[in-house]
Amino acid sequence: MIVTKIQSLNSNGATTSAAPNNYDFRNFLSTKPPSFCGEENATILLQWFEEMENIFIHYECSDAKRTKFSSSHFKSRAVVWWNALRNDQGSDLVVSMPWEELKEAMKKEFCPEHELQRLEAEFWELKHIGGDNSAYSNRFHELSCIVPHLVTPETSDIQKYIRGLPIIF
Repeated sequence: MIVTKIQSLNSNGATTSAAPNNYDFRNFLSTKPPSFCGEENATILLQWFEEMENIFIHYECSDAKRTKFSSSHFKSRAVVWWNALRNDQGSDLVVSMPWEELKEAMKKEFCPEHELQRLEAEFWELKHIGGDNSAYSNRFHELSCIVPHLVTPETSDIQKYIRGLPIIF
């Protein structure tokens, strides 16, 4: 990863370099992170996770700040859920929750079992149709993130992907 260096002049007039300050909330807001309303489907939730993780990785956001920063972009139903969680478990405990734990709690809340079952069925039936390779690959990736137990180990992932491709004689 490329780290930008800040150059300044010291008292002798020589140029010095220093690593930038730690990633803070102002830096986070400058990336224009997406909001999550809690009314979207499971695919949108996973896309939100991926967008947030790209920001965190790109800007080297510490794990300790990920939940705190991302929860600031909850809207509508998601903010109601978040506030109830904070009231129930305590603000300090919930805000310091590890990012992976937050993701699991959000999946549990915003991906109801009936929707996961529908997406699992869609995954089993997913076929490559026509010449749109990227659409098939993108949907395969989205669904495999939602139902990872169906593509673990990696050999199962590859086999399922190949089964969805058209048979050419």
